[in-house]
Amino acid sequence: MGFLRLLTNRNVMQNDTCTPVEAWKIYERWRNDSRVDFYAEDARFGDLWRRVPPLIDQGPNAWTDAYISTFAAHINATVITFDARFPTLEKTSVQKLS
Repeated sequence: MGFLRLLTNRNVMQNDTCTPVEAWKIYERWRNDSRVDFYAEDARFGDLWRRVPPLIDQGPNAWTDAYISTFAAHINATVITFDARFPTLEKTSVQKLS
């Protein structure tokens, strides 16, 4: 959902802002790219995620960023972002909560 939201957000995409239909087409192309992996939450992640709030900073993207960072640490993945302010919850922080 966040990917679609960003593709259709003029503040983010500027002159390349997509319509909702265009955004879905880009998502489908991305989803079918062999370089992209998708992971489902397992039962253990829910318990971990509920204990993360003390690590979350305030801000409009705090919950989303913390979720992405926590999930990436949980599955030992790397987050690729152009957001220099993206807060990473290091794997060691997440493991301490486990």
